[in-house]
Amino acid sequence: MLTIGIVLLVQHTTGSYGSAGAVAAASGVSMALCAPQSGKLADRFGQRAVLLPGVLVHAVSVGALAALALADAPLWVLFLAAVPTGASIPQVGPMVRARWAAVLGAAPAVPPPR
Repeated sequence: MLTIGIVLLVQHTTGSYGSAGAVAAASGVSMALCAPQSGKLADRFGQRAVLLPGVLVHAVSVGALAALALADAPLWVLFLAAVPTGASIPQVGPMVRARWAAVLGAAPAVPPPR
């Protein structure tokens, strides 16, 4: 939903689907690069330690991206705002894995790297 929201908002404010897709892609790439790190942190420190700051960062960054787009900020500023927006998306899979490991008291299936 975030990606389609970014596309619709940026297209509405810039009039360009190309620019909208590029800003959404910047968000997606930053999410893909940061998602494994989020999972690693959740495995190491638990869900709460990762989700609380992550959700706060995500809320602020989504709000900033929306405000900047509605204020007709330059396209490069929207790209900069899209990076933390994508990077801070809460990851469902790693959080479920961390929750089951905590509930079952099981060690991760794959040992951590040394």
